[in-house]
Amino acid sequence: MTTLARLALCSAALGLFGPASAALHAQDERLTEMAMPASMNDLLNWYLDSGRLGDWTTSGVTEAMWVGIPAGLKYTETGSVRISSDGTRILTTYMMMTEDGRVISTGSGSTSWDAEAGAPVTANSGFDMGKPYHGTSKLVGMTPDTLFWEYTEASRGETTTYRNSEQMVDPGTVRTSVRKAEDGAKPWVTERTRMNHLEAHGLDTLVGQWIMEMPDGSTMRTSTTFAAGRTVLVSRTGKLRADGTRVDESLSLMHWDPVRREVVSSYYGANGSVFDAVVVSAERSGDTVTIVSLYSGVSSTGSSMSGVLTRAVTGDSMTTTFSETAMNGAKHDFMWSDVPFESKKVEQRRRRSADR
Repeated sequence: MTTLARLALCSAALGLFGPASAALHAQDERLTEMAMPASMNDLLNWYLDSGRLGDWTTSGVTEAMWVGIPAGLKYTETGSVRISSDGTRILTTYMMMTEDGRVISTGSGSTSWDAEAGAPVTANSGFDMGKPYHGTSKLVGMTPDTLFWEYTEASRGETTTYRNSEQMVDPGTVRTSVRKAEDGAKPWVTERTRMNHLEAHGLDTLVGQWIMEMPDGSTMRTSTTFAAGRTVLVSRTGKLRADGTRVDESLSLMHWDPVRREVVSSYYGANGSVFDAVVVSAERSGDTVTIVSLYSGVSSTGSSMSGVLTRAVTGDSMTTTFSETAMNGAKHDFMWSDVPFESKKVEQRRRRSADR
């Protein structure tokens, strides 16, 4: 199946792939570097150095490749590739679903070192259209950016051998090719992109420059942008007093934590306060995305503070509220507690050289 679990499972050296593989790797001048890892540690380092680890997604239409899956189904696939907690195995999981939520296929795999074979091998299993399958594969070659596997699968009473490859095109794209081992078989080539959890949670709605008019005539201006390959949201907030004086206020960084499997953020205030937060929900209802975070930290005086931060974004408008606030472990109502703050998104202005 064109899944992350299986496509971390199979293929052979260039001579075994034939013309289809040669075309796939025609621009790779490093095929002469094809080698086998001397140990599991070599393979683990390949996954670390190539960027293959992480969460991935793709969509497309199924082809007549896997015994248990019919051709012609529109699907979306999500999956993950990780190193086990003991650092000895590669673990993969995946799920393929139709647009209406039906599960086409789901499964998992575990890659470890086989001392007898002197090579990494993978055992995986799952369900195709509700029926079980299982298979084993052996790594038969690798280059700096591509792994080649040979995979044998048993499904619905049939046994089929495949030859697959997975190539890291860049840190955010992996190209997989799978074909039946028989001569002349057509490969199914798929590209997966690294999942952007910030966008998946709707947090890209925070991107832009937001203006909040304060009762004292001052203006709070927050600029939120993507950074580090769109894996981090950086927010900088400054205050413009009524007399035109600029005051730097805060910096916050938001990113996906792959260990906690949560979106987390850190806030740094100009007065020395520091807060950490975790996004507990991000839901879309119509045109509105509501993001709820739990935050806790310390003020510049060392007092602990915590509460719930809720941001509701509708188009170019954002309503921000703080609730369930506490100080030093006890409920405490601040002047700004439970008061909605309204912000408007404005066109990003280029800063003059004198302002830089």
